[in-house]
Amino acid sequence: MIMRVYALYERSRCVLAILVFMAAGMTVVAFWAVTSAAVVNPVPTQQHLIGCPGGPLSFAKGIYLSAAWGGLLLF
Repeated sequence: MIMRVYALYERSRCVLAILVFMAAGMTVVAFWAVTSAAVVNPVPTQQHLIGCPGGPLSFAKGIYLSAAWGGLLLF
């Protein structure tokens, strides 16, 4: 996608620099969010049988994952 936008703006190095900077920043934020999320072991219940596999997310882990997906949304 970066290559398409770069070509669309007639190979402007300024546009390329902005896009590469944004992609690098998004990658750093996503890596930080995924690696620093605290692992929470919930009390075993029957709730894991209902809904998505992996069980419910804690509030803190939800914040970290929303930071990772928010970077993709902004890009």
